[in-house]
Amino acid sequence: MNTEYKELFDVAFYDVPAEERYNKVNAGLAIVAYERTLFANEAPFQKWLKGDALAMTEAQKHGAMIFFQKHCVSCHNGPALSSNTFYAFGLYDLENGNYGSSEVINIADVNPAFLGRASFTGNAADEYMFKMPQLYNLKDSKSYGHGSSFTDLHEFIRYKALGIAENKIVPST
Repeated sequence: MNTEYKELFDVAFYDVPAEERYNKVNAGLAIVAYERTLFANEAPFQKWLKGDALAMTEAQKHGAMIFFQKHCVSCHNGPALSSNTFYAFGLYDLENGNYGSSEVINIADVNPAFLGRASFTGNAADEYMFKMPQLYNLKDSKSYGHGSSFTDLHEFIRYKALGIAENKIVPST
């Protein structure tokens, strides 16, 4: 476990015995507590949309114009910039992505989760369909796409714009 995270767990879960402190349940609780601090309505983009012309830099405004001109907003919309819709983008799964199965916890060679939404619905039409992600707080992310195929956001956007599936068994929509 990362030393910094261990120290943070010690502070956050001080009343839990050390031998029980570092587990998936507490990790989940820590993530949820953090996510509750993120407010999309405080993002410069949202403030700019509400009329604050100084909320974003000129470079950010240029990016926003591209976002609207290229019709990204047709799928990435609403407060979270996500449509709550499922799509198949033809991405590699975790075992083929940049981090590979050896770095992903509890991943099996044949994993029904690779089928995306179909692993829950049982509907063949839902195979390889994954939920449209929100767009906030991506700047510091180290991977993009459900299989971690991309480590650079610009490369992922170019991939999506080209519309050519990297994983040939997945239909791209």
